[in-house]
Amino acid sequence: MASTLKRAGLQVRLDQIEDVLFEVSDGIPCFMECKRVHSQQKLGDRIRQAATQIRRRCEDSSNPRACGIVAVDVSKLLNPTSDHLFDAPTRDALSMEAERALESFRVLNIRTLQTVRERCVLGVYVYARLPGAVRQPVSLWMARKAIFIILHHPSTKSGKLAFRFFNKIKPAMS
Repeated sequence: MASTLKRAGLQVRLDQIEDVLFEVSDGIPCFMECKRVHSQQKLGDRIRQAATQIRRRCEDSSNPRACGIVAVDVSKLLNPTSDHLFDAPTRDALSMEAERALESFRVLNIRTLQTVRERCVLGVYVYARLPGAVRQPVSLWMARKAIFIILHHPSTKSGKLAFRFFNKIKPAMS
């Protein structure tokens, strides 16, 4: 996650108790807690754990505007066996297959992904890395895809902050 944030031009810190710390906007600290999910049954638990960690970080922060983002790696859910390669004729086709898989996951799990009730959590960043065998040109590639689920209405301060984060990170999400 830190490398994705850095690619988006954000200054990240990895030397604190939270997984990643960065400023989402001028002077507003954002705590990111990252979770890998290995089973469908644990998805909601891992998201709630991350949200609770973020709430504690925000409560401990000296900045009352502190917020956070839950980051969830669902690669193992989309590709449970590490030896499976998605088969695709081109890199673009592999990318589209990964996008379809992540979108299907979002649709099937939207209720769970939106269960966060901590008001300081801006959203849930869901990402996956899917390995693929490409036939033209013959090669192995890793498709990286992500979605960001904003948990607040766009007209609220938190919603606006979440959209600011999304617009900043969007080019680095793929």
